[in-house]
Amino acid sequence: KKQFYRNEFRKKHPNAREERFDLLDDGAEVKFLEFIRGQSLFDPFTLSSLENVYEVTSEQFLDALMACMNNPHATVIINEEKPPPKPFKFLLEKPSIVKEFSYLAGRELQKYLDETSKQYGVTFSRNVLERLAEAYKNDTWGIVTEIQKMALLCKKTIENEDFESAKVLKFEIE
Repeated sequence: KKQFYRNEFRKKHPNAREERFDLLDDGAEVKFLEFIRGQSLFDPFTLSSLENVYEVTSEQFLDALMACMNNPHATVIINEEKPPPKPFKFLLEKPSIVKEFSYLAGRELQKYLDETSKQYGVTFSRNVLERLAEAYKNDTWGIVTEIQKMALLCKKTIENEDFESAKVLKFEIE
């Protein structure tokens, strides 16, 4: 779903600045603050995708997030597994939009994998897709990355032996 919202944003603001920040990475907080304070000459809109937000509790960071809430040009996507702790409760208030998404599983995951594969012009044997889903569990971003890598092989159908030769997966195929 995160990708869906990014794509919708891009349709409305094709020249907007966009950046992803994992706040556990060194310097990510400073980079985020610089990003949202900066302004483009071409488009005032920004899209920030944040992970591990609750790990940063500096007053400067919290103030910046609050400012983003009231800035019609700033869109922030926060990806967290748990509800916000006390210092971040303001994220649940308007004008914020909070959506909860459960992990894909079973047929929903299979449908997602099939659609994503078609987007990149490849098909996978059912066995390969099942192994991808098993290896990456709830990490659909990781699965998409692997599908993109496999699409670079320029083959119509990807089989187990293709993984073996490409050595792109984080698991071994038996």
